[in-house]
Amino acid sequence: MLVTREWNPHYYHNPPLNLYTNLAFFTLIGADNLPHDEEHGDREIASFNLYFSARYLSMLYTLLMIPLVYAAGRVAFGRRAGWMAAAIAALAPLSVQHAHYATPNAQTIMLASASLLAGLVIYRRAARGLPLWLVYGIAGLLTGLTISARYNAAVVGLVVGLAILLDWRRHRRWLPLAIGAAAVPIGLVLGIPGLILAPREVIGQIREILDWYQIQGGGPGFTAERGVQSYYFHLRYLVLMVLGPLVVMATLAGLVLALRRWRSDSNHEAVSAILVALYALVYAVIALAGSRLQANLLPPLIAPLALLAGYAFARVSSGWGAAKRWGLAAALLAWPMAISIMFAVRIAAPDNRIDAEKWINENIPTGTSVYLLGPYNVPVDPQKYVVTQTYGGEAQIDDVRASGAQIIVYSDAYPFSVLRDPHISLPEDVEREHAIRQVLSEGWTRLAHFDRWPWPGEHLAPDDVSYWHQIGITIYCAPADCPVEANVLG
Repeated sequence: MLVTREWNPHYYHNPPLNLYTNLAFFTLIGADNLPHDEEHGDREIASFNLYFSARYLSMLYTLLMIPLVYAAGRVAFGRRAGWMAAAIAALAPLSVQHAHYATPNAQTIMLASASLLAGLVIYRRAARGLPLWLVYGIAGLLTGLTISARYNAAVVGLVVGLAILLDWRRHRRWLPLAIGAAAVPIGLVLGIPGLILAPREVIGQIREILDWYQIQGGGPGFTAERGVQSYYFHLRYLVLMVLGPLVVMATLAGLVLALRRWRSDSNHEAVSAILVALYALVYAVIALAGSRLQANLLPPLIAPLALLAGYAFARVSSGWGAAKRWGLAAALLAWPMAISIMFAVRIAAPDNRIDAEKWINENIPTGTSVYLLGPYNVPVDPQKYVVTQTYGGEAQIDDVRASGAQIIVYSDAYPFSVLRDPHISLPEDVEREHAIRQVLSEGWTRLAHFDRWPWPGEHLAPDDVSYWHQIGITIYCAPADCPVEANVLG
């Protein structure tokens, strides 16, 4: 888009707000002056450091999410609940993970948290001194922008809408209500201008992605039966790899404790908890029911569940001494913090693919034909080697046998995902990946191997850390035409 000066990304399977903010950032840093090559395809135009610079925005979004969650907790349940909610949201492994990616997820959780805060501010009438029309307008605008970051995050509009209706019953003024309602489509169009300028393209692609998630399912080890099974896999991952069992129990306790105040003078806490819980429940029912299992469907649940857990912490620890309170906080945070630290270590270390690339450059002669078998493979230099590649599910056993390559670089990212949960992978996929491994082991000479790093969630679909980072890489050569001495081992 930057190179061609094209406003339309022609990609609406995800809303384009993140693309536009990245585009603005790239423009500000003068990225259009960097060397680029339009002949290598759309994914090769940009110099690779741009992908890393886009992660600065994700880091910023995640950092901004933390005070927003704190503010939401403080408005709804008090200062102590806000601090604990912010700590849980900050240390949740998915928050840490997506702070490292140039994807829409960090932006989504920031905007969803801001919308949630706006709804709670309206219900609690915490924006003293600001005109009511302005508060409603900001809430509506944030809701529209949240939808333009991630379609399924539109559920946060339920919280904002209910909060506005509850507040409107107190004052019965129509102008602020109209301004709040009008601000939602304004925010939506600001993030997705194609709704006005290319509506058919946008609507058509939204229908495609909805069908894909709901009916077709996804790829390796990520496909479940629609409904109960899909909920099970997503919620299992939420408990074990996103929040931890103690935080989930605290979330449920927080909701129960808040509801018990329904008939007390503090029933505003009960209403606030209901608003937050409704957001989490409705989002989960809508977003997690499809056949496509994905961990990145879970980040919008972090803030509302952290708020309820923070409230439980504040209620239970009320009147405790500092040592006891800190002990409870440490117990709640230990599980997600440990996983987040493991992820940080994993992503900070040189990736196996980089080590494999170094080995290839040092041991494989220039001009060798190299077949990259599988996605998330080694970034072999196409100007130094004759490179071909097939991606997950594309390569058939006959393709491997007839590849004609001197070197095969085998990435286990896709096969591992297929084989870790064979009961939710297609039988033909399982059979194919076993057959490919057998052909490689029996008919090719293994030159080097880079071990997959262990990961606590690697056997828990829909984990994707084990798909993207520190995967197993094996380098083979054709016995009849091997350009490397057989005794060279990695």
